[in-house]
Amino acid sequence: SVSPQLFGELSQFHGNDHCKFYSNAEGWANPWFMENAGYDYQRSMADMPVFNSENHLIRDRNFDGVPPEHVYNVFWQGAIHGQSATTTWVWERSYSATADTAGSILHRPGCVDAMGRAGLDLMRLAPEVTTIQNQRPQIALLWSDATLVARHDYITPVRRAYEALNFSGVRLGFVTDRQMAEFVRAGELPPMLRDVKLIVAAGAPRAPRTTIEGLDAFRKQGGRVVCLGDCFGGDEYGRPFSKSTDFGPAQPEPEDAEGFFAQLSSILEGAPIARPVTVTGVDGKPVWGVEYLAAEHERRPLVNLCNYLTEPRIVEIRIEGRPVGGVDLLSGTESDRSWTLVPLEPVLV
Repeated sequence: SVSPQLFGELSQFHGNDHCKFYSNAEGWANPWFMENAGYDYQRSMADMPVFNSENHLIRDRNFDGVPPEHVYNVFWQGAIHGQSATTTWVWERSYSATADTAGSILHRPGCVDAMGRAGLDLMRLAPEVTTIQNQRPQIALLWSDATLVARHDYITPVRRAYEALNFSGVRLGFVTDRQMAEFVRAGELPPMLRDVKLIVAAGAPRAPRTTIEGLDAFRKQGGRVVCLGDCFGGDEYGRPFSKSTDFGPAQPEPEDAEGFFAQLSSILEGAPIARPVTVTGVDGKPVWGVEYLAAEHERRPLVNLCNYLTEPRIVEIRIEGRPVGGVDLLSGTESDRSWTLVPLEPVLV
């Protein structure tokens, strides 16, 4: 099959044909999960640039409105998650309603403008974006081909876990059966995953024995493994495991991402995860729907924020629990405390 991991082992960059079509289904301002998680997955396989050589940001033959904010978001947030180069589908027009290029970006002047501004901003702020890109994950989600074969809806619990964790302010990654087998052999994770402190297995009833052995070794080295739902009932052939492991009591499989988000504080407190910068509401509580990633750039804190909900959110950036001000490097806007985040419009403070 098409395996991003195997291609990552033979190439000098990660390639893909990814899409993030505009839609506000399921309460999101756009369907951000698949593309952002895909880039995070590829970067977890090897520390190489990601090239989306067919960036599909508007559905073919779509004649509905597409806000420019969506287009800017696709390019900027893609870069935040590891995309370093892209070509856009598709730079031509067609006035035939049945053509694949009908409704494309060249029919939409506001979207062309947003694409140009995103490109200029990414070049102007390349050092800052690179700093965030080069962060290594502290949390990895298990992606098991054995479970993918055994459970047709495996993507559902993994997606819910990823969506919730994505709003925790921690860089996410993925770890595979193949990487766990290598961990058992070599005694260490791949370079991009060596800062991982927590591995989350969501709804994974099957896994090779080397995956279980690797997770157990990771736990014994000081990492934490959290199981959500029915996990590790047997190997890839359904045979029960004879060797017991102690990953602690399994938590319920998430019924929805927002409900799981409410439980994250206890999970994150149980793993030695560094979060010197947090983003909260003005009430000091965690904010659902706002992705943020923080890094140190030229000895100063740097935070990228994006509101994926359909309504604005007012947030505060806190360092060691204290609200701080800053300047948005994208717009030049300054604030001494709170920030109003418009849906899909990133802020780099």
